[in-house]
Amino acid sequence: MRRLVPLDGGTAHDPAIVGHKAAELARATAAGLPALPGWVLPLGESAATLAHAVEVGRGRPSATSLLAASSAEIDGALRRELLSVVGSFGGSVVVRSSSPLEADPRWSGAFATYLEVGAADIEAAVRGCWASVFTNDALARAERLEADPADIGLAVLIQPWIAFAGGGVAVVDPDGRIRISATRAAPSDLMSGRDTGLSIRLGIDDRPDEDVPQGIAPEMVHGAARMVRQVRERLGDDTIEWGWRSGSVTLLQAGRSRARVVAAPVSGFRRRRYPPVGGRLALAAASCPGPLGESWVLPWALTLEHLPPPATIEVHDVASAIREAARLSSELAVAVWDVPPDRIDAETRMSFRVIRGPEPFGELVRLSTFRPPDPVRAARLLGMIAGIGRALHARGSIPGAGHVWWLPPPDLARAASGTVSIRMGHGRWEPFVFSVARDRGRTLLGRSASPGVGAGPAVVLHGLRTVPPPRRVLAVSTAMPQLASLLWGAAGLVARTGSEGAHLFEVARSLGVPAVIGVDLDGPDDRVVAVNGDDGTVSVMEPQRSKRQARPSLERRTG
Repeated sequence: MRRLVPLDGGTAHDPAIVGHKAAELARATAAGLPALPGWVLPLGESAATLAHAVEVGRGRPSATSLLAASSAEIDGALRRELLSVVGSFGGSVVVRSSSPLEADPRWSGAFATYLEVGAADIEAAVRGCWASVFTNDALARAERLEADPADIGLAVLIQPWIAFAGGGVAVVDPDGRIRISATRAAPSDLMSGRDTGLSIRLGIDDRPDEDVPQGIAPEMVHGAARMVRQVRERLGDDTIEWGWRSGSVTLLQAGRSRARVVAAPVSGFRRRRYPPVGGRLALAAASCPGPLGESWVLPWALTLEHLPPPATIEVHDVASAIREAARLSSELAVAVWDVPPDRIDAETRMSFRVIRGPEPFGELVRLSTFRPPDPVRAARLLGMIAGIGRALHARGSIPGAGHVWWLPPPDLARAASGTVSIRMGHGRWEPFVFSVARDRGRTLLGRSASPGVGAGPAVVLHGLRTVPPPRRVLAVSTAMPQLASLLWGAAGLVARTGSEGAHLFEVARSLGVPAVIGVDLDGPDDRVVAVNGDDGTVSVMEPQRSKRQARPSLERRTG
């Protein structure tokens, strides 16, 4: 009895048996759409290997689990079936992971695919697909989405290897318009972020909004448009990956996009001109975000050109450290505002409400006359907060030391005795930070990849070794899908190269993270960046600005 399931067989329609990717292609084949033939090694064949790999990791999936899955034994009967399939497809195949989880775009690009696999490597490719459950990226996504790695079913889809002359991604929006990302190179390069590709928009009559970019054949664009409309009509899906060869389109994958979550509407950010104190306050609000930053830092930091480096303080008694930090913050604020201690909270709340409102200029001018705080005491307070964050993280009370900023002062004491719930997302100062960065920063023009707006300190990523704190703008060179697990809690994503069709941007859209392609943000991490995923612009505000600096200009950067 065969253990491989043919893609044109009845059981291949069930994602619980063959995974989402293979099931959608089986449905497409049955609907008469031009998908490649294939065979599927069902989820059940990986169950024992994945369970053993989790057990080897002592119940906690790790690199040991990945190694165990990578070296799993494939019995002789299955080996013969795999070799027979490779031979029937001309000796070269593509081996793709297929999981039921991939119906959710947040898993886009999480599992392995192997191209141009021959008979000598087919077993290794199958094991590699199974082992991709235990990569750092997949495990991080599982943690974010509260999925047990031991329960991640993984099938393996085997199809003939075709050297396509182009391809890409096509999406039908709810209004009937089509978005196409296309390349004249291998489609896999575009999905993995290695190829920038070209973007085309088509109206409901399938006519391009503008001339088709040079290098992309119009017949390829119209073929992809026809294909995605057929897929929507016959399968109910609105997104396809497609390949181009010999003048025709081949369906590589079909799915349904998650609702495009918009982080925040552009209309919430009015363009204004801000005095220098507005820039100082925005920099402080970006560096010290959340309820704790507003309560303990912003009242005195608004008078400083830049925050002092935090003192190095190791906190052993969290309760005592919280009391000292609360006292220091009050004393610093009272000195800056020159009001009695019992009035400082009411004064700052009223002032900040005006600053975040529609007419902040007058209040900001008033605050510009305040005297700065004692920098030594300010540095000690920042060091105390950092120490408290590290101590709470070490106790497991908060996910990371930087999450301390998102706790209101009353919750700090509760966090010291146990875990607390932290609400992430846009803070109420983020619209102000975005607006100030747009006004006082240097604006760079790229291409939109995910809608919405966001603002925060820039973090330039050179790999997955460091998990950035929440509400940072992530700057990357290439839109690699392995970076997807870092998008949870991010304020924005900026990539030097890539295509809107890349898996990383699909995850960004599903999470509501605004993203822009074609802007190089390589540089220090102390800049505040505003990302507008609707108009494709990125504004960069440096920590210190000269009073004589010219008004920002609009620059074009390409990937």
